[in-house]
Amino acid sequence: MTRKVLLVTTVSWPSVPRYAAGFAAAGCKVDTFAPAGAPVTASRYIDKHYVYEAFTPISALRQAIEKSNPDLLVACDDRAVTVLLRLAESENGRFRALVEHSLGRISNYAEMLSRNDSLAAMAAEGVRIPLTYPVSNEDELEQRLSQIGYPAVVKSDGSWGGEGVIVARDHDAAIAAYRRLANPPSRLRNLVRAVRRRD
Repeated sequence: MTRKVLLVTTVSWPSVPRYAAGFAAAGCKVDTFAPAGAPVTASRYIDKHYVYEAFTPISALRQAIEKSNPDLLVACDDRAVTVLLRLAESENGRFRALVEHSLGRISNYAEMLSRNDSLAAMAAEGVRIPLTYPVSNEDELEQRLSQIGYPAVVKSDGSWGGEGVIVARDHDAAIAAYRRLANPPSRLRNLVRAVRRRD
């Protein structure tokens, strides 16, 4: 029996068509939930495409799942994971069961999506990770920088896809990076950027 896979992506990354090709090679039928014009929408391996709606992602995903009726949901980016988790949290029936079948236990994701908590869990299992410290103010940052030196990578928790990451080569750059990441843009700027990017 052919399995149906729904690739879920919220970005236009060129890697997603390769996922489609891989699942098709394994004998699966492949649908996609992706932004309009994303490279995966042009893939010959896609049977049907459902449009990711940036401003109404949960209802758009619910409709895509109803129409596609997949056996497996495959999240292709971190925000897709978040959208799937939000859908599961708003449901108790079939959708939640499908998300848990696809991603695993929903309760595990709070730790997994936290950069610091997930790295700490990996370190506890013996995986080598870079020295990583959470900081909540500039004094803590100064203390940690004196321990690790430069260059240092300053990251905001919950960011992904290369955003929220700044390499600091000296003290002034580290402080500037922390201030930039600790003070997110205003709501107005976020709204303007969201409308411009349609995201």
